[in-house]
Amino acid sequence: MPAKTTRRPIRLLLVDDHPIVLEGIKLHLAAQSEFDVAGEASNGQDAIRQAGLLQPDVILMDISMPQMNGIAAMSPIRQIAPRAKILVLTMHDNREYITQMVRLGARGYVLKDTSPAELTQAIKLVHSGEVYFSPAASRVLLEEVTNRGPTGKIPVGRLSNREWE
Repeated sequence: MPAKTTRRPIRLLLVDDHPIVLEGIKLHLAAQSEFDVAGEASNGQDAIRQAGLLQPDVILMDISMPQMNGIAAMSPIRQIAPRAKILVLTMHDNREYITQMVRLGARGYVLKDTSPAELTQAIKLVHSGEVYFSPAASRVLLEEVTNRGPTGKIPVGRLSNREWE
């Protein structure tokens, strides 16, 4: 009989400035054998430091935080922990935040009103190399890719000469 191989738990770094949110997420994820909550941080500066020390597989990070926000922390984190995949967990469904975080290298974007099961699935997908975006974030990204505005219509200023013809 072949030896059973055990998979190493997904090492997580949780980054959020609200202690109650951080604790709730930690309790939910730590209760599952496939996750190892290796560390936590309450601002971007702490996140950079912890990412360098812990070299997590996935960083679950908020955007709005004191001292240094998640947007400002993205590039330094990607330099100091290049293998870590960043999954944004935030209350912001703002077009600017979504597109900016994706351009900076986020592998996923979920809103804080997501279910615990959906968050668990998002982490697993991002860890495996896939991407995961909440429906609101997906809609924004689709509009960006197709050059359509929120109305679903192509803005007139973006038409090429051939399209005008």
